[in-house]
Amino acid sequence: MADMASTSAGALRALAMELKNIESQPLEGFTISASDDNLFVWTVGIYGPPNTLYQGGYFKAVIRFPPNYPYSPPSMKFLTKVWHPNVYEGGYFKAVIRFPPNYPYSPPSMKFLTKVWHPNVYENGDLCISILHPPVDDPHSGELPCERWNPTQSVRTILLSVISLLNEPNTSSPANVDASVMYRKWKEGTDMNYADIIK
Repeated sequence: MADMASTSAGALRALAMELKNIESQPLEGFTISASDDNLFVWTVGIYGPPNTLYQGGYFKAVIRFPPNYPYSPPSMKFLTKVWHPNVYEGGYFKAVIRFPPNYPYSPPSMKFLTKVWHPNVYENGDLCISILHPPVDDPHSGELPCERWNPTQSVRTILLSVISLLNEPNTSSPANVDASVMYRKWKEGTDMNYADIIK
């Protein structure tokens, strides 16, 4: 029990330092706040990057950090409904980031709270991204161990990875196969129904 308490205390210290760092050096295109009563849960607002199909969009997510963060990755969930991997103007997506008590030894989790139609977001809103996967060697995942969570990662690197994924979905390892197939066909110009969905 003492190990869990010391791990959680270490995670709390790491999260407090990361939050202070982000508040003193804000990430352009993001708003970030920790839950008033739980430092292991952060709410993140992501502004669609300029000169992309996401421009003009605002996405909200929740990041949940595990107790052994940074040794295990957080999870991230978007809170806003998205019907396309590319956000149209006015899109708003909310997500939560949950930090585990042993953060930064375990990754946080991120879950969209709004329905998201994206190749790398599960039906329940959980985000599937390598940086949030525990650092185990899984030959079936298609991911290298170096692409997964490690304690040197931070909330900043997570959010930058999410922006990258929103801009360029990973269709080779989708969480939502239907969205992935539809996205590929749309990119090839062979699915006109897909364009109707995003209007």
